[in-house]
Amino acid sequence: MIKPDLNLLKRLHMARTNKLEPWLLHELSQMGMSTNQDKEGNITGIKGNGNGAPLLVAHMDTFKNSPPDSVHFCNNWMIALDATGRQTYLGADDRAGVYAVLAIADVIPNVMVLFCVDEEIGCIGSSCFDVDSIPAPGIMLSFDRRGKSDAIDHTNGVQVCSKAFKHDVLPVLKRFHYAFETGSCTDIGELKINGIKASALNLSIGYYREHSTGESLNLGHFTRAMNLGLALCEWSKGKSYPHKVKRPKRYGGKEYGKTWYGYDYKRESYSIVNKAVAKDPFYYTKGSGKTSTALDEVYDECDRCGRIRQLFLRSDEFLCSDCMNRADLESLQPVQEND
Repeated sequence: MIKPDLNLLKRLHMARTNKLEPWLLHELSQMGMSTNQDKEGNITGIKGNGNGAPLLVAHMDTFKNSPPDSVHFCNNWMIALDATGRQTYLGADDRAGVYAVLAIADVIPNVMVLFCVDEEIGCIGSSCFDVDSIPAPGIMLSFDRRGKSDAIDHTNGVQVCSKAFKHDVLPVLKRFHYAFETGSCTDIGELKINGIKASALNLSIGYYREHSTGESLNLGHFTRAMNLGLALCEWSKGKSYPHKVKRPKRYGGKEYGKTWYGYDYKRESYSIVNKAVAKDPFYYTKGSGKTSTALDEVYDECDRCGRIRQLFLRSDEFLCSDCMNRADLESLQPVQEND
């Protein structure tokens, strides 16, 4: 069973992307992998011969692309604070995925990894990746989904795995309480469109309220996701589930690959993402006037003052920044390893 190294997990969330890249190349080399970084900045690592090996995928960039001032553990959660002590962007989307890929790859003798750049502004790294630069994988797994139980089999407007794969892999997913769901846009969809012919899944990795200052990572859900990834890699040995997709002409009412949520995006600008979030129905509940979150039936209402505002997760309470500043942070309980 894989258990997270909390110090390393914290360091990954505190690292700037431009510092993360050389560190990853060094870590992959220490694992005995042959490494490469393409002109876009995507990093690949291959351990063993790579033929028929699982391909593990995560993206290196984050929504803000700058680290928080501090990272903290309370109960079974990981959160980030800014310099004023208010909760801020954690970057678990997708630094949690980066950690999961490293942890799983470290214990598998024949494996490939791919760390993509610029996923948050339109999957730019994966859209430019040369799929012929690596051996054909047996399966492809991505760790870039909110929550605790989703196995995304349809994303970027395409199905990313075969029916035979879904049938055979279902018992493994059920053992970890995962189920098939449909996603929106992530790197594995773009990689499939680019020509990766292996069946793929994007797995929930335990983060919640991504792309917001209330982002958090549940360590129990995170640990379970890593061990599901390991179980899938072990299950896939000697198996082959080829699957090919055609690039969709239109996605979400817009021409796919040129616009995202109806806005033109540029690699050097992150303003598109802020506008996109405002249009994402995941963050809003129609008619209620309240901002919904990734946590089931939880709204952005402070448990103490009742006002709708940015929240801070403290023990079993959701507090706004004002109430949080009045709270005694020293009373937070230590992190527990169980779910």
